[in-house]
Amino acid sequence: MVGLGLGWWFLILIVGLTIVVFFGQTLLRLLKWGWFALIRVAIGALLIFIFNLIGQLIAFQIPLNPITAVISGVLGIPGVLALAIIKWLIIL
Repeated sequence: MVGLGLGWWFLILIVGLTIVVFFGQTLLRLLKWGWFALIRVAIGALLIFIFNLIGQLIAFQIPLNPITAVISGVLGIPGVLALAIIKWLIIL
């Protein structure tokens, strides 16, 4: 089995650099949005966790799962309150 020649390695390098130059800003912007979304979901999970700590006093808790974390992360405190109202309506 013969390895790639120097010409092929040069071609791979040029294609790779071209991709980075043309799509570099787009990839960075996508990574920035991804981290922003991940932080928002983590904050949402933290909000639900704090709500559940307080809710233990009256035996009322919101399930902590990815869907509820995303809802509370995107909507913030109103999202947590909306989840609490929906859960309360389901219990009735």
